[in-house]
Amino acid sequence: MERKGVNVSFYKPVAQPRHGGDQPDLTSSIVGNSSDMKVGQPLPMSEAETLIGNEKLDVLLETIVERYNQINKDADVTLIEGLVPTRKHPFANAINEEIAKTLGAEIVFVATPGTDNPSQLKERIEVACSNYGGTKNKKISGVIINKLNAPVDEAGRTRPDLSEIFDDADTAQQANLEVMQIFNTSPIRVLGCVPWKIDLIATRAVDMAEHLNAEIINEGDIAKRRIKSITFCARSLPNMIEHFKPGSLLVTSADRPDVIVAAALAAMNGVEIGAILLTGGYDVPAEITDLIKPALDTGLPIFKAQGNTWQTSLNLQSFSLKFLQTIKSVSSSLTSTLLVTSTVLGLTLYLKALLAVVSLATSIPLPAN
Repeated sequence: MERKGVNVSFYKPVAQPRHGGDQPDLTSSIVGNSSDMKVGQPLPMSEAETLIGNEKLDVLLETIVERYNQINKDADVTLIEGLVPTRKHPFANAINEEIAKTLGAEIVFVATPGTDNPSQLKERIEVACSNYGGTKNKKISGVIINKLNAPVDEAGRTRPDLSEIFDDADTAQQANLEVMQIFNTSPIRVLGCVPWKIDLIATRAVDMAEHLNAEIINEGDIAKRRIKSITFCARSLPNMIEHFKPGSLLVTSADRPDVIVAAALAAMNGVEIGAILLTGGYDVPAEITDLIKPALDTGLPIFKAQGNTWQTSLNLQSFSLKFLQTIKSVSSSLTSTLLVTSTVLGLTLYLKALLAVVSLATSIPLPAN
């Protein structure tokens, strides 16, 4: 919408950190750091819970309206992100509805298919819609389908490491058509579908290294290269070659010179490996370092973690995109994701206030293979 010349402001009334507590709100941090958009100050979750528990919902709403008015003065459109219903925050739907009523906002649902087929997704959205007065509520503008055709496991969790089996463009197009056909028979309009793109959430190698508190062996292009998949090199070399791909983080013990040399050969042959992560705390022999120097000159990042491979794998699984909010310059992948979503929301530019109620939140975990 900013590209269209629309003056946009953003507001999440109540901060909702992924791991609880009163940490900074992730979305507000990303939007504030990556754009010139006015961002409202969210209320800490603990303060909101206290007001709700003391039956002072009116005080909570007054505070929200006051902060909303501060950023809405000169804005053509104000995007308001609702609370995500979770086990810790079962009151989310009720609060979202009250906020929408108080501000007179239009409502847009955002959902991810997960393991649901189009029919199941339609039913789930209609159930969520019933919490806001059902399809008779004229304030409900429609739904945005996010992460369409995303690689997911049996539990519905997004798994970027499964991307290979979802890469077929025909499959993505077919999924898009199926969703649109199902919702053609529903009173809830589909405003747009945001297809899954691994390139938009690929993490920088430098962010991964900082998360692991790793020692940099060779810096190379560590600030530019993106991690699209993670491969633990525990098998014999012939069975691992196929996993030496652009964007791969190769995790291997530092006492496996065969893997290190093989990865270096791949880099010298033009394969832009994301990075090599060495475990075990061992030092790479000087002879090996000299041997792979041509590969290091290609920009191949290498860093070393102190724990063993098992401990490192657990640390990698705990990596969260929230880690990026401590970085002043937010990665372009997250910015792109926000812009894609904003383009879809541009269909509702006529709205003065827009409440995006997230009916189902899914994290974006890194590969755990």
